[in-house]
Amino acid sequence: MDMADSTSATSHSVEAPFGTGSTSSSDSDSDLEGPNPELDTAESSDDDEASEGAVRHRQVREQSYALLEAARKEAQSKRNHNSTSTRDVMTAECVKRTGFTSYPEQLDLAECMLLGLDATCITPTGWGKTLPFVLPLFACPDKIT
Repeated sequence: MDMADSTSATSHSVEAPFGTGSTSSSDSDSDLEGPNPELDTAESSDDDEASEGAVRHRQVREQSYALLEAARKEAQSKRNHNSTSTRDVMTAECVKRTGFTSYPEQLDLAECMLLGLDATCITPTGWGKTLPFVLPLFACPDKIT
């Protein structure tokens, strides 16, 4: 929503909580036996990995949005692209034609397509990954046949 090493692409994904360690069905049994240093170490390791994953996710997300913002500025200076009005048109047409209100991330992905950026979106089933492919058509009605 990854292409962290690319300067010509952007990525967007929905923030997802990372796991905080594993639990087992025998947790109540371990309480009877006393503390389990191996389990505590494993959970701590999982927590560290989750924390590192969250930090990396945040870094990639920030880089992605920086690329999108740079593309917006370039398009504004070269083609008079107005991000706010484009997003407003896509939102209004989406509501008018489908009855759905798009998520900000869907608008970001649609704008990436309009600006010629590559994007990756990793979200759960039913989130609405198809809509970002339709939204640009609402901003460019001359391309709808």
